[in-house]
Amino acid sequence: IILLLIAILIPIIWQFFKMRDQNILILGKFLYLSSNAKPRIFIVNSLFLFSNSIAEEIFFRIILFYFSSNLVVAVITSYIIFCVVHNMDYFRKKTSKIQNLFDYLIWTSFFWSLFIFSHTFTYGIIAHLCFNLPNILIAILASWYAFKAKLN
Repeated sequence: IILLLIAILIPIIWQFFKMRDQNILILGKFLYLSSNAKPRIFIVNSLFLFSNSIAEEIFFRIILFYFSSNLVVAVITSYIIFCVVHNMDYFRKKTSKIQNLFDYLIWTSFFWSLFIFSHTFTYGIIAHLCFNLPNILIAILASWYAFKAKLN
C-alpha cells in the first residue's frame, strides 16, 4: 500500500508543481486550436502516451535489468539511454539546449527504487502513468474539442 501511494502521489505532486501556473483545459484547447489535426490524431496521441508508459518501464527496467551484469550497470545504462532518447531533438539540432539531466537522474532513481523494493514493474507503470497523466488529459481534451468542432 505504501509503495502504491508513493507511485501515485510523488509523480502527481511533481506534475502539480511543474504545471501549477497552467490549466489543463486551456492547454487542451490550445493544442486543438494550434494544430489542424483530426480528432483521431489526438486519441492516438493519448493512447501512445498511455502505452509508452508501459513500454518504457518494460525496456528501462525489466530488459536492462535481466540483460545486465549487475544492478549498478543496469541503472547507469538506463539513465544514459533515457537521456539520449529524451534529448533526440538536441542531437538533431532542432533545439539548442539539453533538457534537465538532473530531473532524469531523479526519475531514473525513483523508478528503479520502485522496481527494486517491489520486485515488480507494476508500481513503475502506475507511477509512469501518473507522471504522463497531464499530457494524456491534454490530448484527450484536444480530441474532445476536435469532435465538438466537427459536430458543429
